[in-house]
Amino acid sequence: MKIEFLDDGVINRYILNYEEQLILKNNEILNNISSLELDLGMDKNTLELYIYTEKKQNEATSLTDSLELLNTAFEKIHYELNSDGTVKSVNNYLEILDKYSVLYEMIKNSTVRESLFSLSGIVNNSSKCNELLKRFSIIPYLCIGYCNQELKERIPLIKEGMLYNIYGNEDIEVRYEIYDASSKEDEKMVLIKGKESPNFDRKKFISEIHNLFSDIPLYQIGIFDFTCNGKYIYSIENILKYMEFSVKILLKGIFEYNVIFKLVMKEEENGI
Repeated sequence: MKIEFLDDGVINRYILNYEEQLILKNNEILNNISSLELDLGMDKNTLELYIYTEKKQNEATSLTDSLELLNTAFEKIHYELNSDGTVKSVNNYLEILDKYSVLYEMIKNSTVRESLFSLSGIVNNSSKCNELLKRFSIIPYLCIGYCNQELKERIPLIKEGMLYNIYGNEDIEVRYEIYDASSKEDEKMVLIKGKESPNFDRKKFISEIHNLFSDIPLYQIGIFDFTCNGKYIYSIENILKYMEFSVKILLKGIFEYNVIFKLVMKEEENGI
């Protein structure tokens, strides 16, 4: 079974639901739930992402309002894909840069503008901005690299990847096992099982996380466990209908962290 690129340029609308849960050592549970609408389109090796925001493009004074304003510069992103579906580059970088520059000039508070200096430095650097946008929103979970590859039920396709800013702005190098799990004649299903890559520096990751919980002695930190799982359902014509991607991190003595992304084609939101 293969998931092939579309070549019709049709745009489909989706609901993205995001659920995050942090269970701390004292059993305190912190939850975060959000959702947004977005459009996805595919035309050969170009993936188009459109994210809808409610922020009006008018003058911003606070840092929060300014960030929301600048985020509208990234509402439309066109990605050029490699043959396996991983991101090669961003095709409309100059358009994004022009929009960002106009929006930045709408921020009149000099203190706020100084606080945004680092972000503006990244956006104004094409290579850094390309890397930033490869990590944007759900792109790392959509563009894992199984497109146009022969997927089998029992023998996995192995891919190396990266999950960015999963917790505490830390990245995790991942090794994916990707399977064909199709069971219906009118749809294709891809299942993904992920674990830490042999290249992942576990010691460094634990050290960086421990810095966020410096009140907990290092010797009290126990088992580290990381898993991720993905389910992708496509029509027989290779249109994505549903995506679910979950991550679990256990660092015994500090926390258990769970996050799940669910992407549902809007017209099928109640039917899958």
